[in-house]
Amino acid sequence: MMDEIIYKGNKIVCFSSNDFQAFIINKDGEVESETFTTLPAAQKWIDKYGTKITCSEEV
Repeated sequence: MMDEIIYKGNKIVCFSSNDFQAFIINKDGEVESETFTTLPAAQKWIDKYGTKITCSEEV
């Protein structure tokens, strides 16, 4: 079973207890991802490279 975690507006997918994939939107607006063996490692990568994703509504 796969779980999705939203961390600071970015997504981390948990495939198993030691298989995580984190996704960010980089400063160029492109999606980047990386795989990790722990959730804290994925969160640390997001903290270092990710940006907080926010939704805004156009009027």
